[in-house]
Order: sequence, then structure tokens, then C-alpha cells
Amino acid sequence: MINGLLINELKKAPSKLILNGYPRNLNQVKQVEEFCPLNLVVALKLDKKILMDRLSKQLVHPASGRAYNLNFNPPKVEGKDDITGEPLFPRLDDQMEIARRRIEIYDKTETKVVDYYRSGNSNLRIEIFLKRFTKVMLSFSKIITCQKKDEKILEKII
Repeated sequence: MINGLLINELKKAPSKLILNGYPRNLNQVKQVEEFCPLNLVVALKLDKKILMDRLSKQLVHPASGRAYNLNFNPPKVEGKDDITGEPLFPRLDDQMEIARRRIEIYDKTETKVVDYYRSGNSNLRIEIFLKRFTKVMLSFSKIITCQKKDEKILEKII
């Protein structure tokens, strides 16, 4: 179902777009590439401890979906939504045991997708292993900026 919706949108999409967190399995890879061949694949890998720490500090305002993180985007008043003052809650998916299971599943399926792109089925394949989460946007920005200009810069980032 998601593939069908995505493919319909890809047919209408501008020439450049970013698919964040997609495709997640080989079936999705093949269907997306049929309509929209990818010319850049970036796989960001975070240390599991960093990821679990980040997930454990997320809060959400259920009515609006506004998200907070106690490390880098805390609410102005502890435990309260900045707009409404209503209570904030951890996301159910971010509970430690659920998050661990989601990461295990992701690791199994993501490995197959990354291996597919490493095998030469994409013009450019990059995998970044980050120790510090704060480097994600800087690294990603450099990759996008340098994509066609100087591929040697990509090697330095990795």
C-alpha cells in the first residue's frame, strides 16, 4: 500500500527529492527504482547507545504531535507543552524494550538494502558511521553539497 502511494507521488515529484527512511526492504528498493532511480544513497549509522539515549529522552504532546528532546529541544517548562501547557509523554514506540526490538528489526532489513546499493546498483553509495549525533546534519549537508562537485570530499566525511 505504501509503495503504491509513494509511486503515485514520485510520478508527480520534481526532479530532485529526498526519501527519508525509505526504501526499507528490497521489494521497496526495486519498486522505487523502477519509477525513480536513485543517484545518491546515504546510510547514517549511529552507535546504539547514542540512539537509545536519544530515544529515552523524547517526549511528545499527543494532541498536536509536537516533539521534544530533553537533550537538545527541551520544553520551556519541564514536562509541559510549550504552546498549551498540557502534559508531555514518552512515545510508546520509544520505550526501551520496544525501541530495542525496532532497532533489531531495522538492522536486519537495512543491511540487505545497504548491501544492494553497495553491489553497484546505484551511482553513488555512502555509509556514514557517526559517533556523535550532532554531526549528522553537518555531514549530510556536506554530502548533498558535494555530491557532484568533488567526490573526494565524501571520502573525508566518512
